[in-house]
Amino acid sequence: ALVEEFIHGDELTVGVLGTDAAARALPVLEIDFSGCAASGEYFYSWRMKEFQGDAGQGLTPAFHCPARLLPEVAARVADAALRAHRALGCADFSRTDIRLRDGVPYVLEVNPLPGLDPAESNFPRMTAAIGLSYPALITSLIDGALVRAGRGTRPQEPSPYPPSTIGASGRIGSRRA
Repeated sequence: ALVEEFIHGDELTVGVLGTDAAARALPVLEIDFSGCAASGEYFYSWRMKEFQGDAGQGLTPAFHCPARLLPEVAARVADAALRAHRALGCADFSRTDIRLRDGVPYVLEVNPLPGLDPAESNFPRMTAAIGLSYPALITSLIDGALVRAGRGTRPQEPSPYPPSTIGASGRIGSRRA
C-alpha cells in the first residue's frame, strides 16, 4: 500500500503551454475552498470535481487567476510546474497541481492531458486570464501536434499571447502581490 503525508496548504494549479525550452507557465490558478465548509470538502477531491458548482451540496469553490500570491511565491510555483513539465517530457501542454505550504510548492501531480472543457476545466480559465481565446488555444495545440508529426511548422508571428503577458523569465501573465 502507498501511504503519503497529507500536505495542508493552498490548492494551486499551473498550466504550461509549449514543449521543451519553448514551454511557458500560465498564471497560477488558486482554488479557494473557504465557501465549501458545509460540504466538509477542503481540497480538490473526486467529489468536488464531479459536483463542482452544486450549491446544494456546498461544493462551490472560488477560483482566483492569477492566484492571490506574492510575485516571488507565484514565480516559485510557476517554476515548479515548468520543471515538472520538462522533466516528464510533456508535449504542447500540461497542468500541474501544487499544494503550497509555508511558501514551499509541493507538486502533487502532473496531468499531461488536462481537461479542456471551456465551461468547467481549469486550463481554459488560465488561458483566458492572459487573453488567449478558446479557439486560439485549440489552434495552438493542433499546431504543436502537427509540428511534432512533421506536418507543420510553428508560426513565428503572431504569438497567440498578447505581447504584454510574456515576461523575461518565460512565465506568461502578470503577478499580483
